[in-house]
Amino acid sequence: PALVPAMARKWKQINRFVEILSSAVEEAQLAGPVRVADFGSGKGYLTFAVHDWLQARGLAPRVTGIELRDDMVKLCNAVIEGEQLSGIRFDQGDVRTQAVQPLDVMIALHACDTATDDAIAWAVNRDVPPTLFAPCCHHDIQAQMKVAPEPWTLISRHGIMRERLGDLITDSLRIQLMKLRGYRVEAIEFVG
Repeated sequence: PALVPAMARKWKQINRFVEILSSAVEEAQLAGPVRVADFGSGKGYLTFAVHDWLQARGLAPRVTGIELRDDMVKLCNAVIEGEQLSGIRFDQGDVRTQAVQPLDVMIALHACDTATDDAIAWAVNRDVPPTLFAPCCHHDIQAQMKVAPEPWTLISRHGIMRERLGDLITDSLRIQLMKLRGYRVEAIEFVG
């Protein structure tokens, strides 16, 4: 099957994410079965790609996609059933209350706003190395910046500047908090 042009960007992101994951799995010297949770899995593109990658390397995947939207969970589980896949499932739930454990790897690609923070908190509170996150929007801090005191309003009064500053502040804090918990953290822009 051919790649739908509208999906090219997503396909590139997923492939790059799996490439980064492969380095992390190798560095962690993980051997099968490898237990992975994908928080905010959506339609499961990354979840299925990670499962396929692990399976191709004989790592006996145990991959769980966690998604709030029940319709997405049903869609993904129907694909699993139709393709008769094993070692992968999708559960409806919230990262803050999900009981998938123990884990070898935690991933989240574009978990919106504070869902990335919830995923990070879940992982570090359970000492899940490695963890890979590609944050999405940063609306929480951006909303707080709308009422920022001077001189911050000089920077934050324009939406695009507030958005970029919010991204930098949020991700810098995430990195520092993970470092305080003993994680080695790298910040990269994996797809421009």
